[in-house]
Amino acid sequence: MMAELKEARSKSKMIPFYMEREVELGKRHEAIMVEKHQLLEEIMLYQKQEADERKAYRLETKEAHIRNQSILQDLQIAEDRFKQMERSSPHPTVIHLEEHYWEFVEEELPKWEQFLLGKTSSPFGMKKKQQSRQKCINSQTMHLPKEVKVSTLGSKLKTFPM
Repeated sequence: MMAELKEARSKSKMIPFYMEREVELGKRHEAIMVEKHQLLEEIMLYQKQEADERKAYRLETKEAHIRNQSILQDLQIAEDRFKQMERSSPHPTVIHLEEHYWEFVEEELPKWEQFLLGKTSSPFGMKKKQQSRQKCINSQTMHLPKEVKVSTLGSKLKTFPM
């Protein structure tokens, strides 16, 4: 019995110690749960921000793709127009000039030949003072041939490809 009594007394002394220990552990448990709750909230917030950023990025890339496609279409249209213009016939003025170029050259050539040989005045009626000054400059810097041979082959050539 004595042993039982001693044992009961030691158990009664231990009860307050267990109670204190349980209260301490309860407080630690509550602090851990609060910290866990905060961490979970932070994780949720982080995941929401990540999802929002991914959504914004997808939207930006989609808009950029649409914009790039639009620019590409505009460039394609411009390229097609240039190719069409290239394939179409030249402007009527260009055709007229091309057809009559060699006729005009053959018509004006004799006038210029005589002027270049020094036998006549300028076809454009330049003043004598300027003409003599030009002769001095020409005589010092370049020598003109006495005879200028011009082939009539030029009148058969086309200056612009069709």
